[in-house]
Amino acid sequence: MTTGEAWYPDPIGEASWRWWDGSAWSGRVAPARESPELAPLASAIGRSLTLDQQFGAGTDVLRCEGTAVGLMHKPHVGEIGAEASSGAWHFDREGILTGRARVLVEPSRQEIALFTWDGIGTGTDGTLQFADGRWFRLTRAEQLAREQVVSPADYDPAHAVWVWYGPDRTPFATVRLASPPPKTKKIFGREIQYTTSSSSTGKTGMEIWTDLHPPSASIRELPLLALLGTFLIWWTTTMRESVHRSRM
Repeated sequence: MTTGEAWYPDPIGEASWRWWDGSAWSGRVAPARESPELAPLASAIGRSLTLDQQFGAGTDVLRCEGTAVGLMHKPHVGEIGAEASSGAWHFDREGILTGRARVLVEPSRQEIALFTWDGIGTGTDGTLQFADGRWFRLTRAEQLAREQVVSPADYDPAHAVWVWYGPDRTPFATVRLASPPPKTKKIFGREIQYTTSSSSTGKTGMEIWTDLHPPSASIRELPLLALLGTFLIWWTTTMRESVHRSRM
């Protein structure tokens, strides 16, 4: 950049705005809006987040032990927006077959990165590519050894797991799909256990968990990556469940 000192859309993925000092990007950042209802994502490092999902349009809340650290806005029509205390982004899906999503920083709507699933469709492995050459991989746990990455934890084999890692091959965050615990109701005097599944768009029949491992403390892009990973797995899961329902 050759322009003078000013605030510009953050190209890094840490916040909504970043200060350009006239010769380089500084460490000064600003959010899209003041959001006192959200705790910093950094406060959740070393812990797990869960997505509190709503049916249909509305706002899902990413929580860490009950504390809100992120939001996923689902409009009736249009693309998904996501928000952390440091910034907000818009995920522009480019169709089911292409399996791509453009990342636009809010409120400027400037594109800063592109996520692409490998092959056709969604839900396999994929890469987030920034304009300046930075990249991060989101890979299924069973594919890590093939990509020369060591799993960050021993996961429940019943969970579907995707892992974020960067050029140094150090995994720093994971996204998991887990079946919700069974519920109990009394029918004709008997306790019956049952599970619920998604009955409409906007909510999956699975629980979505995001684990922030200690190495994530050094990842400046963590706010974007935590929200994007949650969104990507929500996206592919809702589509698969929709196809399954249409075949029933």
